[in-house]
Amino acid sequence: MFGLHTRRSRVLAVYDISSGSVGGAHVLLPTTDEEKSVFLTSVREASASQETLDVEHLIRATDACLERVIAQVRKEDVHHPEAITVLLSSPWYRSQTHTIVYKKPSPFTCTRALIEELIEEEIKTITAEPGLFGAYHSDSIIIEKQLSAIKLNGYVTDAPYDKETTSIECSLMLTIAPTQAIKLFSDTLRRSYGPRPLRFTTNLFATFIVMRDVMPLIKDDGLIMDVGEEVTDSAFIEDGVLLYQHSFPVGTENLYRALGAQGVYTLSESRALFESYRLQKLAPTAVSTITTAIATYVEQWKNGLQHMLVAEERGAYVPETILIVADERFEQLLVNPLTIDPLLRHYYVSGPPHISFVAAALFDSLSKTANHGPRDIPLSIGTLFAKRLL
Repeated sequence: MFGLHTRRSRVLAVYDISSGSVGGAHVLLPTTDEEKSVFLTSVREASASQETLDVEHLIRATDACLERVIAQVRKEDVHHPEAITVLLSSPWYRSQTHTIVYKKPSPFTCTRALIEELIEEEIKTITAEPGLFGAYHSDSIIIEKQLSAIKLNGYVTDAPYDKETTSIECSLMLTIAPTQAIKLFSDTLRRSYGPRPLRFTTNLFATFIVMRDVMPLIKDDGLIMDVGEEVTDSAFIEDGVLLYQHSFPVGTENLYRALGAQGVYTLSESRALFESYRLQKLAPTAVSTITTAIATYVEQWKNGLQHMLVAEERGAYVPETILIVADERFEQLLVNPLTIDPLLRHYYVSGPPHISFVAAALFDSLSKTANHGPRDIPLSIGTLFAKRLL
């Protein structure tokens, strides 16, 4: 993908731009499949938290955070990466699924050129629509386009080319991002690294590819939930294909805000308080404050999840397999509503879903850190995604 040599060690830069933080790493890729990738350095910093969304301020604050993270990464490691992969989470992108239908009364041959022509015509139609990126209006850019599925004569096929048919139906997923943000992030990276191959992708898509092809934890049908600081992104998988993506504005920071509302704590104080509660080091008088805030947070997250399920294009349902990527401290808080909440049970496909939480230990056999520090899960996923492309 990046045109790198395959028989020598390669160093990649991997960055993750989330809804409330920026992470960055330099990673030494192995020369053989038997070896592990090595995180030469890994840095993550929280970006400025906002009570209300101001697009311009959010872009500038996140770019400033990205610049600080790059500086720290480059200070800690002297390698010059050959390529850069950047993962984006909401609100930095929006994915849309479109169905392209092409029919003729008599049989014709499905060719790659015809499919590409149909895709380009669809993209022209879509990009002509006003308000393509919501708050960013029409000032957006396509950063990824994926064919989720192709049907010939109504049947899904993995080998559509050079086949006779009377109809083609394509599921096209487009990922768009605000031009201003992508240009700013790209300029910041290139100022530090110079001219390097630079690829933007989404955290959900990278997670889907890694968990389907590398782990694998997602095979046929399922739901991937990436719980960030401010937003929860979700992707519905069907027949091994990522079909639809949704998000709702509830992330881990909502718990700390709920704690602050209970005791007028700052965000940093709320984080410390929650950690003390987890470690069972709080006085009994303070426990009730925490449990009330946790109940508020879980209700917010559950309501967001319910609204997302209702908005799902194929109807409200909870798949049998769910994969959650989030701060490991939130595991039980997120799993409980999905398994024991009586309202969500109405959305079960059959019985309670099988839930897998993406823990750092999952990556132990595939990578290691040079300084034996804590593993950054989004950066680990981004590294495996970039390695697979290479």
